[in-house]
Amino acid sequence: MVIGDNSRDYSFSDVELDPRFKRCEYEMLLTFGSWIVWALCSVGLSYYLAQGGAENMTYTCGVPSWFFWGIFVTTGVFFVVVCFFSTLVFKNMELFDTSAQGK
Repeated sequence: MVIGDNSRDYSFSDVELDPRFKRCEYEMLLTFGSWIVWALCSVGLSYYLAQGGAENMTYTCGVPSWFFWGIFVTTGVFFVVVCFFSTLVFKNMELFDTSAQGK
């Protein structure tokens, strides 16, 4: 049996949770959540605006309106949302263990 820092005989309840992991999990869920909302908005809006057939197609800035509003505009809006998240919500953290520096 190996005893020490490299031992794998321990219970997960004995491991101290690093607060950085909780923060990273929050940021990961926020990132995936915003991506899913963007995909649903983009696909949903494109599908809704593309109904009616090719004979009723309208154009905005030289591209079909469903493509303009569903892709260009939603991507632009979510670009601003992602910039907001990355500058004001996400937190920059050191990756090394600061508690082990004094050892």
